[in-house]
Amino acid sequence: MHNPFKWGTKTLRAQVNVKNIANRLNWTPDANFVPDGNGREFIGSVALSF
Repeated sequence: MHNPFKWGTKTLRAQVNVKNIANRLNWTPDANFVPDGNGREFIGSVALSF
């Protein structure tokens, strides 16, 4: 989500991203079938323009 908000004469933007929202595991095709990849990740940012 990426929504601009007005704060006086300034613009505030907030953003949240989610990677691997279903929390899936990817398996490698090696002999041990080890789970590969990252779990669920939440990344957020805030920007203020003035």
